[in-house]
Amino acid sequence: MLKSLSDILCMQDKYTKASETLTEARRQFLEIGDVLSMAQCSKSLGDILCMQSKYTEASKTLTEASKTIP
Repeated sequence: MLKSLSDILCMQDKYTKASETLTEARRQFLEIGDVLSMAQCSKSLGDILCMQSKYTEASKTLTEASKTIP
């Protein structure tokens, strides 16, 4: 649910709120052990960071996400 909400916020150019929502969704997926969904949230977060020209942060986020998938 939070992932979908963050997608809508992103489409509305509300990147900060979308990032906050994705971070919360990622935390919840980690808590329940859903590694794939957590990685998908990280990918979306990386995409948002790229849209904001925050390339170093995006790279770090995407690299961490790639390490979570076995």
